[in-house]
Amino acid sequence: MKVNSGFSLIELLVVLTISAVLLTLITRIYDANHRLFLTNKAFTELAQEGQYIIPFLNSNISSAGYSNEFLPELNRLIDTDLESEFITKNPVVSGESFSAFPLIKSVEGEQKSDQIVINTIAAKTCTGTNFDFNDGELFHAVNHYYIDGTTLRCKSYDGRYLRGVKLTTTSNYSVSLLENVQDMQIQYGVQFKGISVDESDQLSWVNADVLANINKTATADVKLVAVNVALLLGKTLITPLAQPTKIKLLGNDHIELPKQLILRKFETMIVLQG
Repeated sequence: MKVNSGFSLIELLVVLTISAVLLTLITRIYDANHRLFLTNKAFTELAQEGQYIIPFLNSNISSAGYSNEFLPELNRLIDTDLESEFITKNPVVSGESFSAFPLIKSVEGEQKSDQIVINTIAAKTCTGTNFDFNDGELFHAVNHYYIDGTTLRCKSYDGRYLRGVKLTTTSNYSVSLLENVQDMQIQYGVQFKGISVDESDQLSWVNADVLANINKTATADVKLVAVNVALLLGKTLITPLAQPTKIKLLGNDHIELPKQLILRKFETMIVLQG
């Protein structure tokens, strides 16, 4: 008698069904692990970007208001005493510090990102240029930090040209500092002396508009001593998060961002050297 050693139709259907279930499970596990991998990768990249940009901003913005007319490297084709006084009194450009260029100033963004413009003495600007000064020569540099789309950029200016004490200068331009920047908020630490009962110093955090008003009536008892900078970095995910992210930067209201973004917040308080 001949024995049939093959599979029956029912056995084949059972095997195929089990195989399909296992394949579906494996695919789902792989897909979930792949999404987790991409999320962790994006989170790590944001952390690395934050670890780069925060020290960079600390180093650059802390020089706001720095000036020393006795440095031998300082270009002396103009009155450096007046220049030093201007930079020291205006570490952050607010209001109409440059009357001929009123749009070059720090900006309170309200529903948009803030902008900060600083005065300093340097051999190079934040863009790496020294305009038409000699290599190593110190000059009045004006650095403007702002967000264009989702890119943190810096644009530099020749401060002597903006003040009107120099007739010509070479072209200014901007450079990209960091991408994936969703927002930047800034507060300014202003020190008022002799206001409290015990005559101790008080530090108030204000925005660019308030700082401009303070500078209009500034006295020797008012001084800008620190800057708070908050950056919100974010990358787009292939798979949206379950819920939109609500986040708050400095003293602003919470904002709700799209589910497609994974976010990291970085904040730093920068003490001014000037």
